Amino acid sequence: MGVLSLTWLSIATAAVPWPAEGDWEPLALGGTAIDDPAADHEGFADPAADLVGTVADPVILWDATLDTLFLRIQVGSSAELVAQDWGWLLDTDGVDADFEVGLLVQGSTHTLIAWENGAGTDGAWVAGLQVVDPAGYGQASTGQTRTISVNGRFYVDVQLSRAVASGDLGIGADTSIRIAGVSAVLWTLGWEDVAGCDGLISDCADLATVLSDPVVLDSDADGLTDPEERRLGTDPLDRDSDDDGLIDVLEALDTDGGGTVDALECDRDGDGLPDGLEVGIEVADVDTDLTVGCFVADTDPLTTTDPALADTDGGGLPDGLEDVDGDGALDALEADPDDPADDVDTDGDGIPDLIDDLWGPGIDVDSDGDGLLDVEEGADDTDGDGVPDFGDLDSDDDGLPDGPGGPDGLGGLDGLDDTDGDGAPDFQDPDSDGDGLPDGIEGVDDTDGDGAPDFQDLDSDGDGIDDAVEGVDDTDGDGAPDLQDLDSDGDGIDDAVEGADDTDGDGAPDFQDPDSDGDGIDDAVEGADDTDGDGAPDFQDP
Repeated sequence: MGVLSLTWLSIATAAVPWPAEGDWEPLALGGTAIDDPAADHEGFADPAADLVGTVADPVILWDATLDTLFLRIQVGSSAELVAQDWGWLLDTDGVDADFEVGLLVQGSTHTLIAWENGAGTDGAWVAGLQVVDPAGYGQASTGQTRTISVNGRFYVDVQLSRAVASGDLGIGADTSIRIAGVSAVLWTLGWEDVAGCDGLISDCADLATVLSDPVVLDSDADGLTDPEERRLGTDPLDRDSDDDGLIDVLEALDTDGGGTVDALECDRDGDGLPDGLEVGIEVADVDTDLTVGCFVADTDPLTTTDPALADTDGGGLPDGLEDVDGDGALDALEADPDDPADDVDTDGDGIPDLIDDLWGPGIDVDSDGDGLLDVEEGADDTDGDGVPDFGDLDSDDDGLPDGPGGPDGLGGLDGLDDTDGDGAPDFQDPDSDGDGLPDGIEGVDDTDGDGAPDFQDLDSDGDGIDDAVEGVDDTDGDGAPDLQDLDSDGDGIDDAVEGADDTDGDGAPDFQDPDSDGDGIDDAVEGADDTDGDGAPDFQDP
């Protein structure tokens, strides 16, 4: 046995609550929970020296909270008042040759001891934990140790303060820990059993064969341990699982009782304002994914609302209706979500009277008379002209009226449809069909007579070539933009026949090229016949 260099810590602080039985997580090796057969221990005859467990009922388990690391080992019989040691060896540097930290409870003293293995000793030296139950019943706590019997199975449990683990043993929140469980007669003698070792101790002298897969206390350093996050359903590797700007530990409850923890709901009260905005977050966390769209920086962090209450001031209107533009600041066309006095909505259109009255009578469900109700249009100012949408006949400033009450009598054009499915209704979307061409340019005509006005039609002239390809140029100068012209280049051959290929490679697609094959003879002369029967029409056959 080599000379040992140990740093001893006798732990004597008060115990904290133990994990619920369902919270213990098995330690695994190679992805499978560590098991250990019965009656494979050596030396001491007491069956409590025998480490036992199956894949379904593992031999060593763990849990962790903000303050405490918990370890558990399953033994063959009650460990109560047994002069025996049980323990855990912790590897924290990823080197298999030795372990860095040992934990021991000696049965005769009920004392938990933690030490650093400065000598680098491994298999020749006992490391153990021991705990007894002097009270003589099934579960008792003695400092940081206890024995417990659950459904006929016997466990030895220990808890270690994370302050001690970090300050004295070098085990931080992000330390990768591999763990082996052992039993021994005394810590100065040889081991009796090693968790996961089936056979003689000499068969498992190499720690690499028994150290568990790595576990980490708090991988993302958000204040919730990895086991806690797995139970909650949050991501142990992401400080902000719902990407609302609040780290998970600040949202570890299910405040709305809906069955989903707040850390997975970026707008837990459903008022239309993200939680991070409501509490005044100005700068997103490093793990907040801004592309998700759940984080909005608060432009006035001194005023906040309650992310757990849809109507913070209790005035009758949700916070999201009062903070119309959702920026966290009280603006000119908004009610104050912290003041119930300005929530009065006489006509029930979802817009407070104080805003309604700026644009028309307070009791008016369609203030601008465009045929769309105020509650449908809302108080956003889509085009930024200083007029809220419910008072603006052309909310997106695309030249088309919002609804059937428009001044040119072309009603029902933009309306509440969301043609391109981008989440914005057409009356708030200057490119309703999402083809890259403004609605005002495409217009309200139905060029191909298919029932869809051109601003809602991806192929306005029905020639098989999308408007986005044809564009708004007027290639043949006939006054009709190509997207509305069945023969864009005016060569007598329909665009549908010519197609969008560029036969001669001159950069102009055939439907806009009067000499598609570049042979010096205009398409109008060559025509669409296939004189030589080679499959290529003459205008594309040089």
